[in-house]
Amino acid sequence: MKILLLASLFLMPSLATGATVLIGSGTNNGNFNEDTSATDSRSFGNTAGWTNLGAAQTMQATRLNLNSDGSRNAVISEAANRIFGNATGHTIQSADIFSVSYQWRDAFNWNDASDQVQVILFTTDDNTIFGNQNILVNDLSGTSTQNSTYELVDHDAIYTATASSAGKQLFLQFRGLDGSGNANGFGRVDNFLLEVSQSNPIPEPAIGILGLFGLMLLLRRKR
Repeated sequence: MKILLLASLFLMPSLATGATVLIGSGTNNGNFNEDTSATDSRSFGNTAGWTNLGAAQTMQATRLNLNSDGSRNAVISEAANRIFGNATGHTIQSADIFSVSYQWRDAFNWNDASDQVQVILFTTDDNTIFGNQNILVNDLSGTSTQNSTYELVDHDAIYTATASSAGKQLFLQFRGLDGSGNANGFGRVDNFLLEVSQSNPIPEPAIGILGLFGLMLLLRRKR
């Protein structure tokens, strides 16, 4: 019993394995900097990793101004014709845990009291980004607390995958979400990060305790 108690003090819970970046700096152009053009305004067609799910790929996607770190950033709109989509390339496994973070700020006509950034994780009926969507989670930034200033959103474990979504391709989209009834506001997003980790079905302390019980039984048999 003493061995069991001492071991359980040192065995800490571990419910998830290390995170894998699906969208980030150097992965699916999460920082929007793969386009190195000196031209200020650039289209979705010029923006690696990102697709406009709302309208033509010729629409504006990024700019160099109003930046957070001296680099290119995404121009979001509350209008339905500008929706940033990303085919992450990740095949969902049951018990996948997804977390998201990004920087964002209000811009022209943004209503600080009601407008937000909307992030959606989804699958589709044909495993392509333009297929009929099945929304897994709808995550909102919250409203702006500092006018004309970048703020950090850091939301852990926004969705845990179920068996029904396992084996399907994961897609992501984000956009401005109107909350005032006037969908003509603009904002900016930068340094987007989507990560996945795997939850362990049995916590490590339970595994350790089971192992100790097995060892104790083995020692008793040898006596």
